[in-house]
Amino acid sequence: MKKNTFKLGSSIDTASELLRTMEHQLLYVSDLFSPAPKDAGKAIHRARQTYKKCRALLRLMRDAMGYAAYYRENICLREMQRELSRIRDADVQYKLFTRLSEDFPEFGKKAWFAGIMKEARKNYDLEMDHFLESGKAADISRQSYAKALQCRQYTLNGEGFALIEGGLTRIYRQGREMGTLVFTQDADAFEIHSFRKKAKYLQYQLTYLRTISKSLIKAMSSTMEQLADNLGYYNDLYIACMRIQAYAEDHQIGQKKNLEILLGRLREEMEGAKEDSRKIYEMQYAEKPKHYIRRLGRYWELHAQSLGEEDIAGSRAGQGR
Repeated sequence: MKKNTFKLGSSIDTASELLRTMEHQLLYVSDLFSPAPKDAGKAIHRARQTYKKCRALLRLMRDAMGYAAYYRENICLREMQRELSRIRDADVQYKLFTRLSEDFPEFGKKAWFAGIMKEARKNYDLEMDHFLESGKAADISRQSYAKALQCRQYTLNGEGFALIEGGLTRIYRQGREMGTLVFTQDADAFEIHSFRKKAKYLQYQLTYLRTISKSLIKAMSSTMEQLADNLGYYNDLYIACMRIQAYAEDHQIGQKKNLEILLGRLREEMEGAKEDSRKIYEMQYAEKPKHYIRRLGRYWELHAQSLGEEDIAGSRAGQGR
């Protein structure tokens, strides 16, 4: 299997670099499932991450490829990613309950908690068996290979930083506005999860662009990853609470004192994760979009100059917004 490299190359030929990376990412997914992987769980996790990276790149290319083409390709990649979501979600939930049984051993020994663990494991096994027996692995391999070849047919309008400036501005602005909603109002779990997706896209975009200023942008990307992880933990805990309550109702457990105490502990963990996220958000999204993009554009210019190249159509990167 080829090494899965996800970063802008040393050239500032933005269009070819973006399309080359997209093609290689999709070929990587195809290789993960052909032949059938020995560790399907690991392959599924890597494939979902790679699809998300591709969708982050699409958002960078949106203005350059046109909205109709962007919309079509994003929907296609989203559906391919969803083929893997159920099994990955089941895996995350089982591992979370395993962790909770270790973090809160006084609850892990209870019969009702053991029942929840057993149900979570059963759900994961059913999803994995269905995936292995349905031939989905081969389908994903073929679809990803075909989609990779289509990358060679894309046409991107623009050069240099100007090609990605609109997409980068959009995802930063959306995250900034959504974060304001999440941390200043009584946002629900869906809104928090939606904010996490925006943060994750920005994280992957920064990871891809780290070539232009390795230490600075790598630090920005790492902090965004921490933000996304905190929000992901919040979401996992929320689903765990819902699963515990559903199990209690289905099995007529009633208002057990220990169960209510555990739910209270989990809600405290959720609030802690949200507060940690707020602190990172206020630091990472402090700048207005035009200032944030202007700064990244300057990094781009300096990188281009270090290569002895001119940033075609982007020599005043970020100055127009």
